[in-house]
Amino acid sequence: MDIELKNALGEGLVDALGFVAGAMAGGLLARAFGLDFLGEESWGGASIGGILLVGLGAGLGKTLARKLLRRAPVEPSASTSARPAATAKGRKR
Repeated sequence: MDIELKNALGEGLVDALGFVAGAMAGGLLARAFGLDFLGEESWGGASIGGILLVGLGAGLGKTLARKLLRRAPVEPSASTSARPAATAKGRKR
């Protein structure tokens, strides 16, 4: 598996985990404030406030997970990055 693919898969997994964890934390916070959007029968202020807290938590969770993941990028080794150099059109060697 290519190192770039591994990095992309890891980044996607961290994004997804941060998003879900943040949404769950936002949902719990909404319930603690009495904004239970799942238990409401109609769209009221409590429902909308709860949904906003879940969305805010999801966004913040993803952002926090990205910041925790951020590190020095892994450079591919010399053997994996050996690609022929591209030459410009119209130039003679």
